[in-house]
Amino acid sequence: MTAVISNDLKGAVFLGDQALRCVLPEIVRSLHYHCPLECHGSPEVLKTWKGIPVENKPVDHERMRLVARIEDLETALAATRKLAVKLMDDITENAERENAALRESIREHEGQGKERKP
Repeated sequence: MTAVISNDLKGAVFLGDQALRCVLPEIVRSLHYHCPLECHGSPEVLKTWKGIPVENKPVDHERMRLVARIEDLETALAATRKLAVKLMDDITENAERENAALRESIREHEGQGKERKP
């Protein structure tokens, strides 16, 4: 998540887990539409946003509010990851069931063809 907020696409893709990569576009949209520009875009901006003093700048209340917002986003991301993993598992399970049914149907069809031959 830090890589995403720091505008490090390569880091987000290579360091993020599969669930993060699945929802990466939604996270970027959420940052773009719901977080002020002063909150994301580079490692320095992220440090400032989290209230880590950069060049002894004082921490203000707006930054503290934004830190709380990123913590909310991280919580939502964790829930989204769990959901994405569950959805991927469900999709895989459904695909395996459908493949098994298809294989069975093919076997039955092939068996009927053999019965018809003299």
